[in-house]
Amino acid sequence: IWVWTSYDYETSPAWYPGDDVVDILGYDKYNAKDGLPNGSAISSTFYNLVQLTNGKKMVAMSENDTIPRVSGLIDEKAGWLYFCPWYGWWLTSEQNNPVDWLIEIYQSEYCITLDELPELKTYPIGDFKGQPTPMPTLPPDILYGDLNGDGGIDTIDLFLMKGLVLKIQEGTENMHVLADLNGDGFVDSMDLTLLKRYILRKISNFHVEEG
Repeated sequence: IWVWTSYDYETSPAWYPGDDVVDILGYDKYNAKDGLPNGSAISSTFYNLVQLTNGKKMVAMSENDTIPRVSGLIDEKAGWLYFCPWYGWWLTSEQNNPVDWLIEIYQSEYCITLDELPELKTYPIGDFKGQPTPMPTLPPDILYGDLNGDGGIDTIDLFLMKGLVLKIQEGTENMHVLADLNGDGFVDSMDLTLLKRYILRKISNFHVEEG
């Protein structure tokens, strides 16, 4: 997996190596100053980087000082794939990451930590079968979470869900129905969290199926 770290400059697109050699777009966030942490989700930077590849690549914090606050990540829909605070003082000092902030992010439903991951060497990987084909009506045996219609629920569906939540893609009417996992009539970060937990086998069904 190749991560290319960029910046939010007007010249950034000219330096982009190309979709064929980049898997993830990275950004180094160091914006704490005056002895105080900065928990901003820097959503404008996130969206500009998403647009750099027309939404084709996921965007991550390849390095950072302060980890963004959970509330900002959710409210601003800044779906950073991961964060990676620099070691030592960058992670543990109150100037960069107050202890209560660290506890909040690492124990939140929004953040997936190492102990929650399945065994990666044996975890099944779904086959990518392209974009979903629009259908006039939903089939009687609806499989919520199967956004690409391949009969299974995997990381490809998670990627498509992020596209809907971040409004990078509009998606078909069927996709929106299949993505509304809590049955509230909206596709948002709550549905994204449910799909993540399902793929990690933390839950066995979705709220909409219980209703």
